[in-house]
Amino acid sequence: MADKVYESFEITANQKERSLINALSKASRSLIRIHGDSGSAYHQLKAQQKRQLSDVLSLYALLDKSVP
Repeated sequence: MADKVYESFEITANQKERSLINALSKASRSLIRIHGDSGSAYHQLKAQQKRQLSDVLSLYALLDKSVP
């Protein structure tokens, strides 16, 4: 059995989701809770992960401005 499971999905983030991601990227302590049928798991974002979120938001904003 694998130690880790990776999942991904693609969405177009709405304004509320972008605001939440922005708040996570700027918070001094960012904790994500993942809830499932068998319980919950928590993950605290590291500084590098928060910078990466901020970079993604910046790129998203640049791309959004370039689409007519």
